[in-house]
Amino acid sequence: MKIRTETLLTSAELGDLWTSYMFDSLLVCTLKSFLQHVEDPDISPLLKYTLKQSQKHVKWITDTFNQEQLPIPVGFTDKDVNLNAPRLYSDIFYPFYLEYLAKFGMTAYSLSLPLMARSDVREFTSNSIATSTEISNRVVEVLINKGLYVRPPYISVPKKVDFVNKKGFLGSWLGKQRPLLATEILNIFGNLRSNVVMHTFCLGLAQVAELKDVRKHLLKGKELATNHIEILSGIMRDEDIPASTNWDAGITDSVVAPFSEKLMMFHVTMVTTAAIIASYGASLAVTMRRDLVAAYTKLIAEMMAFAEDGINLMVDKGWLEQPPQNIDHVGLAAK
Repeated sequence: MKIRTETLLTSAELGDLWTSYMFDSLLVCTLKSFLQHVEDPDISPLLKYTLKQSQKHVKWITDTFNQEQLPIPVGFTDKDVNLNAPRLYSDIFYPFYLEYLAKFGMTAYSLSLPLMARSDVREFTSNSIATSTEISNRVVEVLINKGLYVRPPYISVPKKVDFVNKKGFLGSWLGKQRPLLATEILNIFGNLRSNVVMHTFCLGLAQVAELKDVRKHLLKGKELATNHIEILSGIMRDEDIPASTNWDAGITDSVVAPFSEKLMMFHVTMVTTAAIIASYGASLAVTMRRDLVAAYTKLIAEMMAFAEDGINLMVDKGWLEQPPQNIDHVGLAAK
């Protein structure tokens, strides 16, 4: 992709590219570790393709920042990954992990695209959406072929078009509710799958973390995901809708960390948690039952509190890199 330099990057473009650099440099480290151990001939190409795309993103953003004479973020480097560490996750975890991150990528890049003005940045963002979509499609195809894809629940198909004729359509905060809509089931099921990935990922990282406070935070993330899985599954069970999303994650007994604790904390706090909060928010926007609105509001608040704890811990450790920010002109003038 050609780099344009005749116009400065806007705050939206700068912020989005900085975030993409952090995300993709993290992915490069993570995928290199996974590729050290993957054995499945169908799953290995998924990891290799995603790694190649993330490396291309890092290079393009680096070149763009150099052209603009902007500082290159530190992000994550080979210092943050131990390629000699034993396997931590089984092959089956990898496609579910990729599916989860592809969903996050599609959402994040789609939201930022309308705010991109420079044609080269718009092209980068558009290509990133296409790449995330391609990864998702490849993952689903592999999972289906292996008989591992858990389909969302089936429901009875309406025989005719109908219109809402009861004022109780939005439901009440408590008590008996109308049946779930197909879109509400879709979002609940999707959020269930995301929490399953978070549960497994946090549990595996906690097993290898050396610092007690980091290990405690990761275990808290695992427990939070477990609780949210139970809440979301309960909503489905109350209407006799299957809510099974379980699969054998296969965390090994390794206690050797494949990643730096800085990478672990950033991954869980700034990527994993942010992806779930974004998914909850999108679900909340299209939910038409008051009890579900209350449930999502509560889940978002709990996940945000967990993220805040993680950010504070990273600040204490000196691990949180400062994103681009506006100059404090008032503060400078007061000196």
